[in-house]
Amino acid sequence: MKSKLCVLLAAAVCVALLTAPALAAAPRVLWGRSTYYASRYVGQTMSCGGRYRHRKMIAAVDLTVPMKCGKTLMVKNRANGRKIAVTVADRCSCPGRTVIDLSRRAARKLRYVSAGWARVRVKVMPST
Repeated sequence: MKSKLCVLLAAAVCVALLTAPALAAAPRVLWGRSTYYASRYVGQTMSCGGRYRHRKMIAAVDLTVPMKCGKTLMVKNRANGRKIAVTVADRCSCPGRTVIDLSRRAARKLRYVSAGWARVRVKVMPST
């Protein structure tokens, strides 16, 4: 009786895992706020191994988003329509609705340095 129950339970778990969407799959589009790195972080080691350089087109993605280092993202400023491509080089624990931190150069290209933050759409680009 116990063995039949274990087999049924194992089968139910397998079916649930096969039919449910992958839990660790990264979302294709993120909506939220974007901020940018403070200048005090220049030269510090990032979680992906390199050092932060404010002149590079890089980003730090929130820890709650399953995203690999080196992934290319398309970030669009929803206020002015400007778009840029950035590479994930770090992870961050972003407060509130902030989903991404950009380098100062990336923030300048999106034209929100003076405001300090912007509402953005972040799209994961397909791997080539």
